[in-house]
Amino acid sequence: MGFNNAEALLRLPLLVFLVEMLLMNSVAAQAGTLAAAFGLRYLFHSRVVYP
Repeated sequence: MGFNNAEALLRLPLLVFLVEMLLMNSVAAQAGTLAAAFGLRYLFHSRVVYP
């Protein structure tokens, strides 16, 4: 649960940056950040939780 909270605290400002500063499409930015979060979550669980 702690990892998910930390990931959200990093992902949401990144999403705002992509949409507001880089003028990226909001749906594409959300999809990209969710895909990156999925990859990081997978790596964390495969390396730390279930080594």
